[in-house]
Amino acid sequence: MAPRLITLAGPGEELAFATAARSINAQVIKRSALSCSRQHSLQPLQSQFTAAAATQSRYIWARRTQWRTLAAVPTSNNAVPIPGAAESPAAVLAAAVKTQLLRCELGGASSQADGQPDVLWLEVVRGRGGRVEAVCNGELLQLTAGQDGAIAAAPAGFAPRLGDAWVKSTPGLADSLKRIRLQQAAHGSLPSQLLAARGVAALRPMATLAQFCAAVAAAPGPWCDGTGPGDAPLSEEEQALLTAGELTAFLAGARGVCLLQLHKGWGDAGAARQPLLRPWVLSLLQQAAGHKGAALLASAAPGAPDLGASLVLCARQQPFLAWGKHLAALGVQSSIVADSPFYKLLIGRILGYKEQNVRHHIESTGGRLTGEVVQAVDAELAGLSAVPPALPWSGGGSRKR
Repeated sequence: MAPRLITLAGPGEELAFATAARSINAQVIKRSALSCSRQHSLQPLQSQFTAAAATQSRYIWARRTQWRTLAAVPTSNNAVPIPGAAESPAAVLAAAVKTQLLRCELGGASSQADGQPDVLWLEVVRGRGGRVEAVCNGELLQLTAGQDGAIAAAPAGFAPRLGDAWVKSTPGLADSLKRIRLQQAAHGSLPSQLLAARGVAALRPMATLAQFCAAVAAAPGPWCDGTGPGDAPLSEEEQALLTAGELTAFLAGARGVCLLQLHKGWGDAGAARQPLLRPWVLSLLQQAAGHKGAALLASAAPGAPDLGASLVLCARQQPFLAWGKHLAALGVQSSIVADSPFYKLLIGRILGYKEQNVRHHIESTGGRLTGEVVQAVDAELAGLSAVPPALPWSGGGSRKR
């Protein structure tokens, strides 16, 4: 499937210019410190970051997932249902295996008008005899099926814990998790709260994390290339797995730089819309935190930290390390947009998108990419590092940039 363009820090998303379907309260952050020192008449070249929700945007930089294909991958315990042969929630729990993703459709009336989801994604931690422990939106749940087939979900704390060593050592993670969890409790959006209020209407087994990672590593293009014209909108599953796919491609060595929004504090900032809580994201982030070849750099929204916090993940080899440090210094956010052709091209190249897709994105959003802008971006990147980019950086496969 062709990749599709998502936002500047993506929710996971990634960086992109978004033309909102409706006007977004104009909270524009101008950083004169980002103005270019080069002597050319690119005006304005200072960074203007405008908050814009990806879900309200026509033009999104995102990688399309291969989730429709993955959903059909058979597992050793036949956990993926055969089309037309629906399994009961109790049967799904009985067959669940570690790291498997379960799609949980909530019962009762839709609450999306209140910003609450109708679908939850459960990551199985362990399962035995129909008793399953799973993580959903950062909350640990204990799931059991009654004699009548109804699913009971008991809260069992949070995962990961704020005191975990890897959480404390990851810049901004503990604070972001704390903010999000307080927000979840206040808004009644903890999975245990939603399940208690609405129950489980259906439970569908999906792939395991290992299957997902293998598929992304084998064909990372949809997670790395950006998008061209005419790509279809992301499906529900594709949107849910967007951030996990980007992180997986990075860990496989297919991307040298990746963005992750730790906390989004603007627009549709409900806990259910936080990229950090998407399926498998925290598990993959833990892998990245323990990877000796990866650097995790804090990136705070420039001038307004309440807007959010992001991580720039980059390989420790050049030029990726220099590029990653540059993005962090700019305060790039995965869910906030860059507002000039110069920065669109600069960040698009750093994130590894195909040149033609970046150019299409700039032109389709009303920008004009002149030769002077291209030369300025070339000079900027050359000034950061003279080493040409080479992938894979981690030995996770082979891929030409």
